[in-house]
Amino acid sequence: MNSISVEELIEQHYEGLFRFALSLSRDRDLSSDLVQQTFFLMVSKARLLRQPRRAKSYLFTTLYREFLKHQRKESRVLPIEEVIDPTVSGSVASSDILPFEACDGNAALAALHSPWFWVLLTLSLGAG
Repeated sequence: MNSISVEELIEQHYEGLFRFALSLSRDRDLSSDLVQQTFFLMVSKARLLRQPRRAKSYLFTTLYREFLKHQRKESRVLPIEEVIDPTVSGSVASSDILPFEACDGNAALAALHSPWFWVLLTLSLGAG
């Protein structure tokens, strides 16, 4: 079988991969990142360069899986507006959040679990 260079694969498939990523994400920056990650993963599996017929399938499948992985990560993170918004069920009401000046340091440390106490202590000693 003929082998193919990375440059040739990028030239052949970049535009199609980018359009596919854009149709999934509707975000140009994310689409560029997904295509870049896809080519990086392909290069790390150099055996595909020796089997160019399998490269296209691998690239599109990998891009789709990278998109799904990104979506799973994004779904675990809530924007701060949703955490504080009282109209969203399960969020914290802004009236429940005390201003920093109103917090008693000892009460805050007592509320934390012991592993966090040591992390905060280490950070505060390092900052001083």
